[in-house]
Amino acid sequence: MRKLLTEFFLIGLTGMPFPAFLAAQSPHPRPKTEKPLIGYIKNEDLVDMCGCAYEHPTRDRGYTFSSDGEVKEAWMNIDGQDVKLKRTYFSGSKRRARIGNKYVEIFEAEGIKVLIVRTINRLCVPYTPECETTGYRVRITVTKGGRKESVRAGGQCGCV
Repeated sequence: MRKLLTEFFLIGLTGMPFPAFLAAQSPHPRPKTEKPLIGYIKNEDLVDMCGCAYEHPTRDRGYTFSSDGEVKEAWMNIDGQDVKLKRTYFSGSKRRARIGNKYVEIFEAEGIKVLIVRTINRLCVPYTPECETTGYRVRITVTKGGRKESVRAGGQCGCV
């Protein structure tokens, strides 16, 4: 009876039966045999002390994305390999940085496209020598062949 009442209540709220509601809410999991498309950079020498570095949270630690100081080239571990990427697109505010400013970048390598959407979530107080970085919330989407994967990450741009 309780299940019937719950289903009746959800049909009223969503306009769909409970099993369909659950199916609409749960993402399709990746097959167990398929390894993640986005990994951590294996060669730590590729992570520069000036540039952008982002990490997505998992039980392991490491950088997901690393770019040079001019953010023209970057490195990611894609499909198990460290891959060099070139920036092909940039869009964002060229004005003074503020919390909430959004930037969109596209990096590419042969057969690979990486979309980076980053939003400022931490600023430095100007003119202090101990603070040379800006913090970001980041969404990284990688497309390779017929596969596509996105992760949320955090990180910073500047010199540490």
